[in-house]
Amino acid sequence: MKKLAAFAVFLLLPGCLSSNHWVKDGMTFAARDQIMFDCEVKGAQSVPPNVQIGWNGYGYASEDTNASLRQRYVRQCLSQRGLRSMDIPPCPAKLAGMVRRGELQRPKRIRVASNSCSILMPDQTWLIYTPTTIAQAN
Repeated sequence: MKKLAAFAVFLLLPGCLSSNHWVKDGMTFAARDQIMFDCEVKGAQSVPPNVQIGWNGYGYASEDTNASLRQRYVRQCLSQRGLRSMDIPPCPAKLAGMVRRGELQRPKRIRVASNSCSILMPDQTWLIYTPTTIAQAN
């Protein structure tokens, strides 16, 4: 039973921890998403997958030996386009729900401050939200 409880805590932790986001203060989310898409496409074209298949002692496994190089390429591309990587904590559930339901206005531009938080939207895009008052965050 203790193992099950520990596993449940492990599964819940990612929702409580900060996650990494590429941001540029004042940029629209649409522009950021386009830059990210462009850099990912360039990364895939410049560093194509190199999938190796082999026996790992338990069965056959595959590995893309170019994956880490491609990730480095994409990170460099994003940096060159003016974005920076930041760890941003998730928004409180109540605040995230209000933004998703449209009860709070969804920002069009990225604003990063000490109280910024991230929300995974229904379309699977990340929104960086910066509450304007403490009352909105509670």
